[in-house]
Amino acid sequence: AQRADAAARADGWPTISILTPLYNTPPQFLQQFLDSVQAQTAPNWQLVLVDASDGAHPDVGETVRTRAAQDKRIVYAKIENKGIAANTNEAAKLAAGEYLALADHDDMLAPHAVYCMSKALAETGAAFAYSDEALFEKTPEHPRVGHFKPDYAPEYLMAVNYICHLAVFRRELFEQVGGERPECDGSQDHDLFLRLIEQVGGAAHVPQVLYYWRVHAGSTSGGTDA
Repeated sequence: AQRADAAARADGWPTISILTPLYNTPPQFLQQFLDSVQAQTAPNWQLVLVDASDGAHPDVGETVRTRAAQDKRIVYAKIENKGIAANTNEAAKLAAGEYLALADHDDMLAPHAVYCMSKALAETGAAFAYSDEALFEKTPEHPRVGHFKPDYAPEYLMAVNYICHLAVFRRELFEQVGGERPECDGSQDHDLFLRLIEQVGGAAHVPQVLYYWRVHAGSTSGGTDA
C-alpha cells in the first residue's frame, strides 16, 4: 500500500537517471546495489550502467543483462575503460531523465531516495540538490557513521566535497558544463559540483540519509589511497 501511494504521488515528478559505471564489481556488492535501486518506493527512475570490466569478470555484464531483461528502466552498455569521469560521461549519453544522479557500483540507496529527491525537486524547482549519507561496512542497518550535512555552505565546499552522495542535478546543466573532466579523476565529482554551482549559485539540501556508502579497501570511503 505504501509503495502504491508513493507511486501515485510521484506521478508527474521528474525522472531521475542514476549513472553508475561498473568495473570488476564484486558480485555481492552488485546484487545489493541493484536490489536497492529496484526496491525504490517511487517508480520515476532510470538506472544507466556502463560496464568497463575486464575479460576476467564477465559475470558483471551477465548479472546486469538479466536484470535489464526484466526491468526496462535498467539500461546496460559495455564500454572501454577510460577512467571514472569518462565512463560516467558515457553513462550520461544514455540517460533519458530530466535529472541525473551519481551512484557508485558498490554502494546502496535508501528505499525512499528517489521519492524524497524527486519530491524536493518538484516542489522547489531546484537545478541541483543533495542529501545526507551514511557509511557502512556490512549492512546499512548498522552504519559506521552518518554524514549530516549543512545547507549549502560555499566556503566549506571549497575545502572539501561535503556534498558527495546523493547528488542530483538537471541533465541539461551537466551537459552545459561539459560533464565530468578525466583530468580530475579521483576528485571528479568535487570538480563537477563546483562547476555546476558556478552556473546556478547554490544547491538545495534534503536533510535525510538517502545514500549508504560502503567502506572497503577499494573505496575512497576507506581512505584517499584508493
